[in-house]
Amino acid sequence: MMKIAVSNAQGKFPVSSADVRHFASWLAENISEFRAGDWAEISIVVTDDAGISGINERFLNHSGPTDVITFSLPPPPGVEGMRGEIYVNFERAISEATRRRGEPSRELAFYVAHGFDHLAGFDDRTPAMRARMHKRERAWLRQYRPAPAHP
Repeated sequence: MMKIAVSNAQGKFPVSSADVRHFASWLAENISEFRAGDWAEISIVVTDDAGISGINERFLNHSGPTDVITFSLPPPPGVEGMRGEIYVNFERAISEATRRRGEPSRELAFYVAHGFDHLAGFDDRTPAMRARMHKRERAWLRQYRPAPAHP
């Protein structure tokens, strides 16, 4: 069974790790493009502009912040299943949601979905590829039903 770990690496904004984990679990179980059996663990790190900028520069040789960065890692020796890391920028989600009059949590979910799309093997190097990915991700967000709130 795949493990999904969520950590909040930024302290500026409150984030529900349980909500992020619930959505990620739903994605892993429900999107046909993602083969959950191939994965042992997915780690989702919620960060901010400063945190994701460092990752962007160190690993991708790009400067500045972005919305999501995804890494696929081979299994360690003796372990079955791939590992995936998804870094999502909640600071960017807040600014994009404000600009579009949307909800930051929905924008963050869009970033998580985009990360899963990358882990499934899709790329967004061209505008057409990006448009196909975003269309799929918006459909996933429409299908998803959040976990009921606990009193």
